[in-house]
Amino acid sequence: MQGIALMISEKVNLFDPKQLAIGAVIMIIGIGGNIGFSGGFLPIPVLKGIFPNGWPAIATAAVAGHPAQPAVPGL
Repeated sequence: MQGIALMISEKVNLFDPKQLAIGAVIMIIGIGGNIGFSGGFLPIPVLKGIFPNGWPAIATAAVAGHPAQPAVPGL
């Protein structure tokens, strides 16, 4: 709920295609990974010592959305 309040107070325009693309990346990785893989863990073989079951989909989505911002021109 705090994220929604922050988006409203900062007047984030989710109808802007760039913002929509970032949100879509986060939603696809987070929700898709949670539904599509057992336990919600993405089978990424990097850092097996820290994440033996794979990377958590929700956390991976948040991390993936952050570097995607500079990749979208105009943000």
